[in-house]
Amino acid sequence: MSQFCPGHAPQPRTPGVAVAAAVLGFVDAASVLSIVVFVLAGTAASGTDGAGAAIALGSALALAVAAVLLLGSLALLRGTGRTLLVVGAVLQIAVTVALAVAVLVAVGDDPFGFTDPLRGVVIGAVVVSLATPVVRLVLVLQRSVATWLTSRRAAAPVWQPETGQWVTPRRAPGPALAVLAPVGALAVATVLVLATAPGTSPAEEASYGWFAAGPIPGFDPYATDPYATDPYGLGYGPGEPLLEPDTTQYADLYQDGAAVPPPATGDPEYDEQLDPFAQSCFDGAVGSCDDLYYSTPGGTFYEWYGSTCGGRLDALASGTCIYVPFDED
Repeated sequence: MSQFCPGHAPQPRTPGVAVAAAVLGFVDAASVLSIVVFVLAGTAASGTDGAGAAIALGSALALAVAAVLLLGSLALLRGTGRTLLVVGAVLQIAVTVALAVAVLVAVGDDPFGFTDPLRGVVIGAVVVSLATPVVRLVLVLQRSVATWLTSRRAAAPVWQPETGQWVTPRRAPGPALAVLAPVGALAVATVLVLATAPGTSPAEEASYGWFAAGPIPGFDPYATDPYATDPYGLGYGPGEPLLEPDTTQYADLYQDGAAVPPPATGDPEYDEQLDPFAQSCFDGAVGSCDDLYYSTPGGTFYEWYGSTCGGRLDALASGTCIYVPFDED
């Protein structure tokens, strides 16, 4: 037969709003942990791409938020307090808003409206992400929850027949350790993944590693050249040459329409990586001239060489040599 300590009434039932707040805390913690799993899986498959520090920081922050949410939800269900759940909601809101602001700042000002769809997606994601922490915060701050927690703080002692005394029960740490187990496992996984993940994607290295050994004139594997020689017939470019007066320091090298020889080995302007483009341009593959123009820094000889189609023009075609009708001269 149950015995109650004199002066202690039976514990009140847990309010429904407290249960709902705790459940939302568990759900949000699971969502945060799933995001960490997704990021780690992508990193293991594709490499860090130079963002190892950012991945480590983001994962640590996400795991910390998840741990606070898990412990806070458990504490609320056990009636020991709501502070952790409130802190977790505030952290979740702050991190969500900070990430959204960082993305919007990175997008920058766009007078043409090209990034408007991305802005809309970010704002929509923020609204959805803030829904559960805000609702959870409202629920956990209800007066009924505060009243219930106050009544629970003085835990009712239980009678121990062995000692013949009333003893305040101690809560076992097992449940807390159990809810933190996924956080600990993902923390270990984060360290292992970042320690073993390659710097770049193995698939990318296999696909484009050949290009690092030496560029192939007339071909643009990264699709960075809008006026490429179009090996697949996709129709790049404006369809006509864009000619501007040549006011560069190399304008005097023009030889009445004849191709100007590119720099030879040992010349101050010579570049081993760009020379294949220049040689192909000199030989008449004007598409390589365009590729050379788009592959060089501004103000260099090779930029001038590509822009004038190998020195054949006394004007700057600026990447449109393939539309200059040299054969009709």
